[in-house]
Amino acid sequence: MTPAEITQAKIDVDTALQGKNANVGVAFGEDVFKAFVAAGHITKEKFGIQGTTLMMDSYPAYGKTHFAIFDWELGGMKFKVGGS
Repeated sequence: MTPAEITQAKIDVDTALQGKNANVGVAFGEDVFKAFVAAGHITKEKFGIQGTTLMMDSYPAYGKTHFAIFDWELGGMKFKVGGS
């Protein structure tokens, strides 16, 4: 992905997350996931079961609060916000 494509994808994800709770996850296609990791938009953060401290562990996160997952069924540059 080019820097312009990464910037536009971040704008699109941020727009889709507006008004959503912090615990809503995001599934990313391979190209977006890899580019966001490289750009520092996806980092490892601690999450627990249902937003609690129970069984906390480090997982990929977008924006430090949204669980992020790579979804091979999505197209390379696509994403899907949970609940949408």
